[in-house]
Amino acid sequence: MIPIPYKQPLSASQGQELLSLQCHSRLALYPASTPLSCWSKTVSSLSNTNGGEIYLGIDPSDAQAPCFSLFPTEESLIPVLKALRELLPLSHLYSLTLYAPEGETGFLLHIFLCPSRGLLDAEDGKVYFRSNTQDIPCDDPQSLRDLGRRKGIVSYEDELSPYTLEDLLPSQTLQDFLSQLQPPRDPYDFFRSHCLMNSYTQLRNAAILLFADEPQAMLPHRCGIRILRYHSDEYKENRDDFSEEASILLEGPLYKLIPKAVQTVRQILSEGEIIGPQGASPVDYPQTALHELITNAVLHRDYSIAADMQIRIFTNRLEIESPGSLLVRGFDLPRGCQQRVRNPRLVSLMSKFPQAPNHDLGRGLRQAFRAMRDAGLQSPNIRQGEDSVIHILRHERLADAQSLVLDYLTRHSSINNSIARELTGISDANKMKGVFIQLKEKGLLEIVPGTRSTSTLWRKVSDTEAEEIDQISLF
Repeated sequence: MIPIPYKQPLSASQGQELLSLQCHSRLALYPASTPLSCWSKTVSSLSNTNGGEIYLGIDPSDAQAPCFSLFPTEESLIPVLKALRELLPLSHLYSLTLYAPEGETGFLLHIFLCPSRGLLDAEDGKVYFRSNTQDIPCDDPQSLRDLGRRKGIVSYEDELSPYTLEDLLPSQTLQDFLSQLQPPRDPYDFFRSHCLMNSYTQLRNAAILLFADEPQAMLPHRCGIRILRYHSDEYKENRDDFSEEASILLEGPLYKLIPKAVQTVRQILSEGEIIGPQGASPVDYPQTALHELITNAVLHRDYSIAADMQIRIFTNRLEIESPGSLLVRGFDLPRGCQQRVRNPRLVSLMSKFPQAPNHDLGRGLRQAFRAMRDAGLQSPNIRQGEDSVIHILRHERLADAQSLVLDYLTRHSSINNSIARELTGISDANKMKGVFIQLKEKGLLEIVPGTRSTSTLWRKVSDTEAEEIDQISLF
């Protein structure tokens, strides 16, 4: 006997909210009469991607007037529940809710799907993945392999490279690592015992990432860290305007790359200030939070994606973007989070380096959250992008548009909205006007007499104390 989920009433207003839903990458709507061969593809694709929801009992075919298309009786649900049990044998992968809409006869089934650890088939025996609102079949070995990479079932670290052990023997990083082992190890013996090469001494990618002096030369555009500095809180798509100082590419073996990135970010932040009610104060994200989040991003990224990791410094936040998908069970981070390891070989061998950055394995995210909380700052926000995981650290505004305007006025007598927008990267004239007003309210700026509207000019106030304020521009 298949148990029927507990029925919950659905008010008329709640029903209208459901009818206003639009299908997207994590939501699908189907009439109750939809055959299993159709909606089972969505069960497979959502489970194989980032999870999501399915409503069985809503007909979205008429976009102007979607309507309920319900299961008439509880017994009519039994084939659906039986099919779900066969498709998803593990009960923790999904949850069911049965709704009885007010004023309607019948039932609506809500299916909430968690990301699966393995690859789940649809009723037709094929594996699907979700792209926008479409369920795309994996019809060939390469697409199955790509999906397996995204889910962390197979890892790029284990794939063979065109390089051999002989190419790595001159590496100082490798020599230093082997010499500190007790007892010291021969390269051939160490690589064979740790499955870092095959019988023809052909190297796996993990060996290059860990032991090459410059892995970026052997695996280009896959293992560098790009640090970008923005002078506003907006994401500026045009990279042509970046100065050399505002775009920094860090390279080197991973165990050196992590502390180098932390040090570089802290150096940039130390040169900035927050403008608050009490004046300027230094920026200081906890080092523990920076270290743990950067370490997590480096070790758990998907190296099969040809893109360097990015650290973007805005005036109100810091973003760490790591190529790949988030490999967790459930959606609550960090509480109850059980993060899976995408690159177990990297994680294991990295811990054998002296002063290893991942010395406290498995507790990095929790430590980052605790460090931000202890510093009185907002907890990190971790979200899944289209092909990347983004860690966001928020703060009050850094030495940003306000400081840039004041710095400009140390060399010029006045400034207008157009010049300020070009200077700060703020594209909206009203938003730039708000920056001027904030500085005016702090007693730092005033309107040049005789200028108004689009020709408004701003200047520093003549007050002696205001003239002596030392504003620091980041670059």
